[in-house]
Amino acid sequence: PLSGFVLDADCNVGVSDSAGRYSIGVRAGHSHTIYPSGDDFYPHGFFPPGASTAQIAANQVIVQDLNATPITSYLIGRVVDEQGNAIAGMDVEAQGGGRSVVSTDSNGNFKLGVAAGHWRFNIDADNAWQQNLVAHQSSITVTEGNDVTNLTYTAKRATRQLTVILRDNLGRPVSNVDLVLRTPRQNTQPP
Repeated sequence: PLSGFVLDADCNVGVSDSAGRYSIGVRAGHSHTIYPSGDDFYPHGFFPPGASTAQIAANQVIVQDLNATPITSYLIGRVVDEQGNAIAGMDVEAQGGGRSVVSTDSNGNFKLGVAAGHWRFNIDADNAWQQNLVAHQSSITVTEGNDVTNLTYTAKRATRQLTVILRDNLGRPVSNVDLVLRTPRQNTQPP
């Protein structure tokens, strides 16, 4: 059992006890998502658990078990720009058998917890944009209990900036929209 972890359900919190049990009061008439409050699970060697409940009726009590998956391996490496300069404070993330995120240290180094399986690995696009970098994605396969070391993620500096104003059919700006632009992969194999 994992004790002392703060869990959140729509801004209502509970703390797991020594037996791993927790209790959170919520409003009736809604379903709720239960997730960790903060990043406490990573330093203890676990991916943060999460779950969604069915709609809860008034005076109803439900049991929602959460399973924290252990981190069994690490992606260890460095983030640099095209000139080999360290990129400090960059969020590095991997998605596969969960989601794992860590920030690089002042020398661009990172140690990112993962488990066995296929992972997509990249720097965070929002964080990269703030540092005038362009994110790209790599794929990595991890075997149980084996770290992948000496990784070098080379982030390219942006050379152009694109400004987009999204408008509705009446010409009014549309706010709160995420826009993702991707370049198609070019076939490098001869025809």
